[in-house]
Amino acid sequence: TGRDRVILAGHSLGGTLAAIHAALQPQRIAGLALIDAPVVFSERGRLERAVRAGPPARLIRRLAGSPVAGTALNLLSVAAAPDVFVLQRWVDLAGSAGDPGALAVHARVDRWTLDEFPLPGRLFEDIVEQLYREDRFRNGTLDVGGDTAGAAQLDVPVLAVVNPAGRIVAPESMLDLETLRPGLLSRVLHCEREWGPGLQHVAPLVGPIAHRQLWPQIAAWMQALR
Repeated sequence: TGRDRVILAGHSLGGTLAAIHAALQPQRIAGLALIDAPVVFSERGRLERAVRAGPPARLIRRLAGSPVAGTALNLLSVAAAPDVFVLQRWVDLAGSAGDPGALAVHARVDRWTLDEFPLPGRLFEDIVEQLYREDRFRNGTLDVGGDTAGAAQLDVPVLAVVNPAGRIVAPESMLDLETLRPGLLSRVLHCEREWGPGLQHVAPLVGPIAHRQLWPQIAAWMQALR
């Protein structure tokens, strides 16, 4: 970009990784936008509870192979939250049937979910164990290539988009940042439920309502930081 400091935005795990980078390199970051992205991992989240009740990541990696295939990751997600990854898609399809625009979005998301990308085995283990099971980013003990990262190291304005309808990321996973570092959250936005996205977890990215109402506010927040 030619700039010394940039604004990072990330959705889901992408937001988690963006937050970790911002904690390690705050001097290079002007702002951080977390879009339905878990940062603080507690038992309030669906996936966190499933991970903590499940087998060690090393065993899963041994059984699934390395890298861990996208199909295996999808199966693990379905096992953890079948109402989200199966039922929610069928309900959305029924609700979108009378709206050609929503139905087109649903079809594109459905096609996108077929592009299953593998996850490197070591990264899979670190995500499952260090983040989801041990909550090390919150505790300030996350090991990243020999460096230690923690949420309390975040020293940039943060915008959080909470999405309760997604039922994957608990809003507290982002809102608890305010407890760890008061004043860190400069803006909190809420994503509306809408027909079309299939998985409501991706509604902030692909939903027409989100495009009309949510992203202009995010863009204005980013512009104010420049």
